[in-house]
Amino acid sequence: MKKAVFLTLALAISQLLPAQNFSSLSSLKSGTERVGFRTFRLKTKSGEDILVSLWYPAESGGKQMTLRDYVVSSSMDEHAPDTVALNKFKSILELPFLFHLDPIPVDVYNNALSISAHAWRNAPIQKKRIPLIVGFGAEGYIVSNEFFASHGYCVATIRINNEDVTDDHLYYVKPTAVLGEFLDYMCKKPFIDTAHIAAMGHGWGIQAPFYLSMKSSKIKQLINLDGGVFVPRSKTTLSPDYVPSQLRIPMLQITTVSTRQEEDLNQLNALTNRIYRINISSDSVLHHDFTTYGRVVGEVLGKRPSMLLIDSTFNEVHRLILYFLKNDQIDSSAINKKLVTFSSTPVVR
Repeated sequence: MKKAVFLTLALAISQLLPAQNFSSLSSLKSGTERVGFRTFRLKTKSGEDILVSLWYPAESGGKQMTLRDYVVSSSMDEHAPDTVALNKFKSILELPFLFHLDPIPVDVYNNALSISAHAWRNAPIQKKRIPLIVGFGAEGYIVSNEFFASHGYCVATIRINNEDVTDDHLYYVKPTAVLGEFLDYMCKKPFIDTAHIAAMGHGWGIQAPFYLSMKSSKIKQLINLDGGVFVPRSKTTLSPDYVPSQLRIPMLQITTVSTRQEEDLNQLNALTNRIYRINISSDSVLHHDFTTYGRVVGEVLGKRPSMLLIDSTFNEVHRLILYFLKNDQIDSSAINKKLVTFSSTPVVR
């Protein structure tokens, strides 16, 4: 009974909040730029298929994206029926170890898919030099990527086919190489400001950006959004691309409580670059709350009772990432101490 009352109260409060800039998926404050979105496909020099998703400051034009459009556009197989991607997205939402959801009724799922997003499909890109953020992913981070594009960034993410690798030393080699080749491709585009390039990753997606930042001088900033790069089960140190002394750029390290509990601080301390640590305070904020899946489960399906706290933390984390992108650092006075704690490591010379 108390739980039902709490959920009713939370819903009532949410209806009193200011109008949301990103439809029903987030209350993040939009930047001033109109957001465009497009996908295209590439092949690497060795013949690997790459699906590219691009968010960017746009001119007028295009068709407004929905969640369904994003899910369908994320398929590696461009000839597969839309139902394949749509069913896969639903099955991920229902994975038992994520949010412990019962099967989602089809009509509820279809209503969620109809939500309008913030981007406009195939809108013309603005004719100016735009700072770049690269990483992995497609439909999994649409709120984050739309947010950064609305603040003037081009976010370019890739998806590649999974590979069955039995040698732990080689597990991340192919993704790192493909991301490096893609970065070279993007740097040749006339609209990219090659002096301002960041690499970002969440979960598994931090690994290749982490290694590539040790190999490529093109990357100027590195952002880890709760990726387990310093967690022993990630086996980060086994890769031949792991050279800690070669990571010289500033890094923003954002972690949930659960990730910090698994981290090997010896791996973190092996780095000599400047690291700004943002520690999320509440253990109610989970790893997947930063994904589109978490947004749908909490904001649309109403299955996260702590959504007001989660939203506040989600917004604070994105505000700090934007602050880091613009200032190349985090100042302790910039953080909301009710939601996160902060520390930074000195440069070791």
